[in-house]
Amino acid sequence: MGYGFKEFKSRFSRRVFFLSSVKLGLGGVLGARMYQLQILNGEKYFALAEGNRIDLRYLPPGRGRILTADGVPVADNKPNFSLVLVPYRVRSLEETLRVLQDIIPIEPEKIEEIRKLNKRINRFTVMPVKEFPGDWDTLTKLSTHLHELPGMDIVVNSLREYPHPPLFSNITGYVASVNKREQAASDSVLLRIPGMKIGKNGVEKTTNDRLIGQAGEIKLEVNSVGHVIRELDRKEPVQGEDIKLSVNFEVQKAAFEKLGDESGAVTVMNVRDGSVVCMASTPGYDPNKFVDGISHKDWNALRDNEKAPMNNKAITGMYPPGSTFKMMTALAALEAGVIDEKTRIYCPGHFNLGRARFHCWKYSGHGSVNVIQAIMKSCDVFFYEIALMVGIEKIAETARKFGLGERSGIELVYEKSGIMPTPNWKRSLYGKPWVKGDTVISAIGQGSVLATPLQLAIMTARIATGKAITPAIIPNQGTLPNFPDLTVSPENLALIRQGMFDVVNTPGGTALRSRLEPEHGKMAGKTGTAQVRRITAAERARGVIKNEQLPWKYRDHALFVGFAPFDNPIFAASAVVEHGSAGSRVAAPMVKAALDKTLELYYKTHPNETNKPDKKA
Repeated sequence: MGYGFKEFKSRFSRRVFFLSSVKLGLGGVLGARMYQLQILNGEKYFALAEGNRIDLRYLPPGRGRILTADGVPVADNKPNFSLVLVPYRVRSLEETLRVLQDIIPIEPEKIEEIRKLNKRINRFTVMPVKEFPGDWDTLTKLSTHLHELPGMDIVVNSLREYPHPPLFSNITGYVASVNKREQAASDSVLLRIPGMKIGKNGVEKTTNDRLIGQAGEIKLEVNSVGHVIRELDRKEPVQGEDIKLSVNFEVQKAAFEKLGDESGAVTVMNVRDGSVVCMASTPGYDPNKFVDGISHKDWNALRDNEKAPMNNKAITGMYPPGSTFKMMTALAALEAGVIDEKTRIYCPGHFNLGRARFHCWKYSGHGSVNVIQAIMKSCDVFFYEIALMVGIEKIAETARKFGLGERSGIELVYEKSGIMPTPNWKRSLYGKPWVKGDTVISAIGQGSVLATPLQLAIMTARIATGKAITPAIIPNQGTLPNFPDLTVSPENLALIRQGMFDVVNTPGGTALRSRLEPEHGKMAGKTGTAQVRRITAAERARGVIKNEQLPWKYRDHALFVGFAPFDNPIFAASAVVEHGSAGSRVAAPMVKAALDKTLELYYKTHPNETNKPDKKA
C-alpha cells in the first residue's frame, strides 16, 4: 500500500510539473504577443482603432462678399436650405433616390451625379443633393416625408447671390462647383468638401484665396455601424475676406443704362491713382444661374449669342482703335522731330501711294491743316503723310509707351494684349515683308492694330497726365501710387491735348455735341470709327450706300476716348460700341454720360477740390 502511494505521488508531481510548464509557456507566448501588440506596435493599432472610432468632418466657411467702392454688395450670400445625404446611413441608395423622385422633381443628370459621387467619396462625408433657397413649399414637403428618406437630412447654410445681374457680371464673374482637375491641382481640404463652390471667372476667380476662408473641423465619435455617439471636438470655420472694388455703383449703372441694348464697353479711370471707377460691358448675363449648375438651355443661349455676353469686352474685346489712335501717330512724329506745331499738310480728300489711293473720311478734303487741326478734324491724309515720314517702328514704340499692345496686369482673368504690328511681327506671323501701305493704314488705327477698351482708357490717362498710369480694380489702401513720368516732351504732349480739347469744344470739332455739363468742366476727347469691312460694289448696286444699311455684324465700330477736367485731369474714359457705325454720334455721348455722373459724385465727396469748375460757367 505504501508503494502504491509513493507511485501515485510521483506521477501526480510529474503531471503538475507538466501542466505548470504548459501554462507557463502559454502565458509567456501570450505575454510576448501582448508586448508586441501594446508596446512594439501599440501606436499603429491605436491609430487604427481611433480611425474606426473617430469621424472627422470638414465644415465649409462662409464666402467673403464683393462690394463696390460705395459699399453696395455685388456678390453676397443668402440663407439657403439644402437636402444632403450621408452615405453610411443609407440602406439602399437606389431605393432612397426612387422615393425622393416621388416627393420632389429632380433632374436625371443630378441623380447620375449623386451615384458617381457616392462611389468616390468617404462614406461619412455629407453629400449635397439639392438646394432650395427660400422655397418653403419644397422645405415643407421634404420635412413631412423625411422619415421615408433614410440617410437624408435638411441643413441650413448659405448660397452665393448676385443682387444686381447683369450690371456687374463681367467684373464679379461667378462661382460654381469644384471639378476634378481643380481638386487635383490643389492640396486644400476645402476643395474636397462636396458641394464646395469656387470662383470661376472675374474677381471671384482672381481673389478666390481671399474670399474662400478657412475650413472648420468637427470630430465625432461613431459606433461600429457609423452612427454618431457624441461630438468630441469642434473648430469653427473662418469667414472669407470681403473684397472692395474701386468701381462706383452709380457710375457703373449710368454707363450700363447708356449702353442699353448695344454690344460694347465703357471704362472710366481715375488718372491720379489708376483706380477703375467703371467697367461696364454689355450685354451682361445672370451669374446666379451658374451657382447651382447652369442648364444646357441657358448655357447654349449664352454661348450662341452673337453679342457674346460672357465676355468682359473691356479687357477681352480687341478692336481697331480707328482715329483714337491718331494721337499716337502724331506724338511719334513730334517726338522724332519730323513735324512741329507749325507743320502744315494739305488734304485734298485723298492720298496717293503708287497705284493705290487712300481716301480721307471727308471726300472734299480739309485743306491745309497743322497737327492740332488734324486731330480736331480727324484728317486722315495728314496722318498718312506723317506716318511715312516717321515710320512704323517709332509709331509702335510710342503706342507701347502709352499702354497699347501689352496687358495692363489688372486683377482680372483673360485680359488680352491687343496688337501693335511691326515689320518683325508681320514677318514672323505671315512670312511677308512690311510695305508702306501697312504703315499708312496703321497710322489711322486700322489694319492689324487692335486695342481693348481698357487700353484706350489707359492711353488717354497717360496723355492727360504724362505719367505711366496703371489700372487697378481692387485698390490698395494707403498713399497714392507714385507713377513714373513718361519720357516724352511736355510741349509735344500739350499739342496733343489741345487737339483733343478742340475736338469737343471748338466749332468744327467732331464731338462738339458731347460737351460736359458746365459745372463739370471741359472735356478733351477723340472720336473714332473703325471699319469692319467695305461696302461691296454689289451692295452699292442694290442701293446700300450707308454703313447703317449693312447687317449689324458688318457695320463699323464706334469709339471715343476722353479726359476731364481739361485743366486739372481727374478721370479718363473710353467707349467702344460694336458695329455702332459712328463714334461721334454713338460712342461720344456714352463717355459724356459716364464722366458727367463720375464728376457729379466726385465733387459731392470732394468739396474742397482745387480748380473746381465754376457752376456758373
